[in-house]
Amino acid sequence: MVIFTSLVLGDSHTGKTRSLSTLPGKSVLFNFDGPDNVTALRVPFVETNSLCEFWETKQEIERIVVANYTAEVPGDLSLAADPMPRKDLVERFIKDINSLNIHSEYLMTEENNGNLIVETVGSLGYSILDYITAYNGKSKIEIQFYDSAMKKFAAIVGKLMSYGMNVIMTGHIQAEKDEITGWTRLTPYIWGKKMPETIPRLFGEVFQTIVTGTGGTIKYQWLTKPTEGSTIGLKFLGTRKIDGLPRIIEQDFGYLDKLSKEAEQRR
Repeated sequence: MVIFTSLVLGDSHTGKTRSLSTLPGKSVLFNFDGPDNVTALRVPFVETNSLCEFWETKQEIERIVVANYTAEVPGDLSLAADPMPRKDLVERFIKDINSLNIHSEYLMTEENNGNLIVETVGSLGYSILDYITAYNGKSKIEIQFYDSAMKKFAAIVGKLMSYGMNVIMTGHIQAEKDEITGWTRLTPYIWGKKMPETIPRLFGEVFQTIVTGTGGTIKYQWLTKPTEGSTIGLKFLGTRKIDGLPRIIEQDFGYLDKLSKEAEQRR
């Protein structure tokens, strides 16, 4: 089986979440974005506050189960002007990841590996910073917490990739000016100077979502190769598994899976 470790980046409403519907097999989507974000999915999905709770129901996964960490439970909104950092979201997430040690069979079949998805890089990054801050009993982020947050982020990605499933992470992009060349470059939207450069190196595929056409001819597509010129795009774009991939392709993981298997057979 071909395993994908993919980072899918792009502006809002360019197909990042929608493209997840094309993943073959069954998926778990760990959602740190807005709770309505997953309505962009085009296949059946069920939502839960945590994956551990879902396992207790003994339901079968038809296509996607969404652990929606940002969906607040009913109750009074805090009157505090400045919300306190919270560690419960990431704690739930870590317990859910670890629960796959004994529940991965719910996702993996003879035909497909199963898919583990995180939405989004930036939202997870800020949730981890919140977690580190609250874990240390502080109300404000301190400079030393960034190093701990970087290590925790890498540990989470490493654990997700240890299950032998496809791992997909989505994210928004930000524009930064290169101090040496003066050119503008695009990087994943997340805090820090090192993180935007480090994250793409963790993945085997990096694609940028784009929308082409107008009106009824709109297409949701992936950019797979860097753009050169005075504005530098995402320089890590591409895949390690497929040679000669066109510069622009449809947002379709099934298509990538087919090409990867064909490439593997030729080796």
